[in-house]
Amino acid sequence: MKLLLIRHGRTEFNERGLIQGQYDTKLSDYGLVKTSEFSKIFNMHYDYCYSSPLTRAKVTAEIITNYGNIIYDDRLMEASFGEMEQTEVTEEKIMNFVTGKYVPKGAETREDVVRRVKSFIKDLKSNHKSSDTILIVTHGGVIRALQEIYNNKSHEIKNLEVFELDI
Repeated sequence: MKLLLIRHGRTEFNERGLIQGQYDTKLSDYGLVKTSEFSKIFNMHYDYCYSSPLTRAKVTAEIITNYGNIIYDDRLMEASFGEMEQTEVTEEKIMNFVTGKYVPKGAETREDVVRRVKSFIKDLKSNHKSSDTILIVTHGGVIRALQEIYNNKSHEIKNLEVFELDI
């Protein structure tokens, strides 16, 4: 099974350098324009589309698929950063969170995110053929979790970047 993973379009929080997590933000004006432009050049075949239900991913998926059939799944939501959401992004904050040195009040652990992503993948494998290509519109944290699960490494994913993964 091939996964086409796309990180949502740019948001106002991305532009302002704020942590979003599960705080439900929308695409910025710039993000809407770029997502629309991206949808015109995105020509990869896929059999099914799944998306996080958070607005930034949902709208990105709707634009890319031209409001096609999209299945929304809560397990594709970004990691919850708890009390760190809506605060300034710093390398130290992110690294402490990712490495488990600091888990903010109300946040998920990295293991929590990996667990729910593995649950989603297990259901994908049960419900689809190994020859299917699945488009997934989601968030950087979910994509990094998938990279770690299948590649044992991860890297930062830019808005509207496509990452292919064979599982």
